[in-house]
Amino acid sequence: MLTLLSTNEAAQKLGISIQGVHYRIKTNKLKSTIKDGKTFVYVELDDNTKAENDSYEREIRNKNLSNEIIKVKDEQITLLKRAIKWMGFSHKNEIKRLEQNHNKLIDVFKSEVELLQKAYNEMQHLYKIQYSTLENHQNNQNNLHQNNPVDKTIEIEEFFLMMKKYNKTNTQIKNIILDGLKSGDERFLYNKATRKFTIFKSNFQDLI
Repeated sequence: MLTLLSTNEAAQKLGISIQGVHYRIKTNKLKSTIKDGKTFVYVELDDNTKAENDSYEREIRNKNLSNEIIKVKDEQITLLKRAIKWMGFSHKNEIKRLEQNHNKLIDVFKSEVELLQKAYNEMQHLYKIQYSTLENHQNNQNNLHQNNPVDKTIEIEEFFLMMKKYNKTNTQIKNIILDGLKSGDERFLYNKATRKFTIFKSNFQDLI
């Protein structure tokens, strides 16, 4: 039975070199044909040789299949390695980004704390100044009260009646007194020690 084999296969089956196969082709001792640019020769094989050839072909196919499987596995391993490498790179970048955001937040918090501390110090300073001014004013009023006879003062009820003549409500009169204390008006005096409120006589035209 004639079987079409490649020059390598023919050399193995005939037990000769590839050069020997080409020589036999050249001397027309072996029939040949060309397919897809490759040379194939017709070799007479008996049943045993045919069986060996089939076994050989199966072995070759299995070997090729194994090689293909190994190749696919290698490609998969390569892809997995690339994926793992990319994931590691992305993970590092994410950690770096989170650290940067964390540091930015800390800087913002520090800045806010510093601003709050500064505002607190300024408010405390202003409070001390206002308290000192108020205390001095009250001391001055106390001194004024001590240096002035009683007939220069009026009762608070009298002040209310005076203001009501000018159509002032109770709330407005209270605000006039509070504003006078805050502004340092010497006609109004409140003694913390005795908790006594004193109003000195005046025409109070500026309050009407």
